[in-house]
Amino acid sequence: MNIRKFYNNFKFKYLFTAFLLTLIFAFSFPLLPAKAIQFYSFSDTISDSREGISATHSISWSGSISTLRCVKVLFCTTTSGGCAPPTGLNSTASSKENIIGLTNALWALNNTSNGLLSLTNASGENPTPNVSMEFSGITNPIVSNGFFVRTQTYSDVGCLAQIDYGIASVAIVGQGIGVSMTILDPDAPPPGGGGGGQIIPTGFATAIFKGKAYPGSYVTILRNGAVATTLKADFAANFESTLTGLPPGLWTFGVWSEDKEGRKSLTLSFPAALTASTITTFSGLFLPPTIDLETTVITRGETLNIFGYTYPESEVNIFVNSEPEIVKKVKANTDGGWIFALDTSIIESGDHSTRSKAVSPESEISIFSQSLKFKVSKSAEEKICQGVDLNFDGKINLVDFSIMLYFWEQSNPSNICADINSNGTVDLIDFSIMMYYWTD
Repeated sequence: MNIRKFYNNFKFKYLFTAFLLTLIFAFSFPLLPAKAIQFYSFSDTISDSREGISATHSISWSGSISTLRCVKVLFCTTTSGGCAPPTGLNSTASSKENIIGLTNALWALNNTSNGLLSLTNASGENPTPNVSMEFSGITNPIVSNGFFVRTQTYSDVGCLAQIDYGIASVAIVGQGIGVSMTILDPDAPPPGGGGGGQIIPTGFATAIFKGKAYPGSYVTILRNGAVATTLKADFAANFESTLTGLPPGLWTFGVWSEDKEGRKSLTLSFPAALTASTITTFSGLFLPPTIDLETTVITRGETLNIFGYTYPESEVNIFVNSEPEIVKKVKANTDGGWIFALDTSIIESGDHSTRSKAVSPESEISIFSQSLKFKVSKSAEEKICQGVDLNFDGKINLVDFSIMLYFWEQSNPSNICADINSNGTVDLIDFSIMMYYWTD
């Protein structure tokens, strides 16, 4: 026997058999889906993040342009495994709004199962590289916490052969803050071609803060109660800051500002769950107004000036805790300053308090400012003075000095507390007493 000829025949038969087996294997499993890959850019922005409020979710992604026949959106308390909707969330009254990148009319929405939105198109459609979808009428959870929005795409109408997926974190924070998360794959090209995607340090998260304060004010961002950064708002009162290298996990962030006269706002605080290799954007951070009083003790019938700063040309609502409650409105000027003259003849004598909140020109609503107390007496003689602390804040400082200067050299001033030694005139003796007790 010719050994070489036998070997060649055997080799041919072996290779031919292997080739046939490869073809049989390939054509015997035509419907096996490729492993689902993560969108290289995915985000969900919520229109209103207050508890129990009906909100709109704007979901967008960049990914595969394979033919789609099913899109699922799930609202879950976890990032993987079984999906349990957060307490109080209701998606069964939702509606499909604008869709970009797919033909809206060709996709049918099924929202009968709470926590799951399914869009199907039996004919299939190839999306553009960038897709966005809006769903309105989704009721937020009833507690302040984070949850996750999982979006999955499929090549079959039965939603079995998965193509892409994305996961975003959403925070319910008690204020109208828009929260979106973008997941970027550094190896994927950005939409429209070009170089690699945005680089995020492996294993860490990035947080972006965007909002409104007061023109030229200093804004402080807190992370778990500690100062993370301080920046200056622009002269239009807008601010933006980025924190990088954040370990993933649940954080509590806070933002506050100080107006140009040194008054501090209350801190706008919210929890957020950060995920590794993501960018989470917190937008709509509308800081509350600052507030101050001209005096804290006033005779009924006199005018009490209430003032402060907010975002320019916002509407400021002033609430006076009386019986009944009084609500007045003023408009801030172009530098954010606002003032309201309260006619105290419309309220009873006694102890009262006031606070404010603002509505921006874009209809964003702030949280309340701090609450300040004041006393309305029946007559000047009924005013109760507290020594040289003319505004009753427990400090002797420039505020008290300013009140004294307002009544300087007046005889029997309407604010009798400014006449510290009660000799009938606000003079150098009163000033000397105040200096003796000065605190800061």
